[in-house]
Amino acid sequence: MLTMDQAQAAEDRNGLRFKFAALDEAGRAVGDAHDEYSKLFRRLPDGWTVETLPEQVETRTEYERTAWHLAHDDVDVLAVEHETGIELILVGVAVNVGSEVLLGLVGWGWRRWKDLRRKSEYPKVDASLVIEIPRTDKKGRPLAPFRLVVPPPVKPKQIERYYRVANEL
Repeated sequence: MLTMDQAQAAEDRNGLRFKFAALDEAGRAVGDAHDEYSKLFRRLPDGWTVETLPEQVETRTEYERTAWHLAHDDVDVLAVEHETGIELILVGVAVNVGSEVLLGLVGWGWRRWKDLRRKSEYPKVDASLVIEIPRTDKKGRPLAPFRLVVPPPVKPKQIERYYRVANEL
């Protein structure tokens, strides 16, 4: 399990993130995510494990939120709930970020998130996929991440293509 210090460091740093975010037609965040979180990780793809962290993580917007550690062999992912959706954050740099295992989890998560939102008793904004690619300046200092916002519809098989395009930019 990740320590709380490791989880907080992953949330704070400029790392690779896949977000399933509720955005309206103008691109504004909509805080309509709530009932999806408790069901999202009940079933996982083969080989993945999940543990709820014992404490909440302070997000970059200074809210404390529930987080989960997902693991598969040498891939560690921190999932953090946000009022507009969920973020999947790659922990560490030991894995090739284009790995099939990581992208498989993101594709699975995307399908599951969309399904939970579609079945909600409350009306929901159709989720957008947001990919944040970390950037640094010539001295290695973090810069604001490059964000690729993909409005719906997004098919799970397209996620790898969008990630590769964002990473090349």
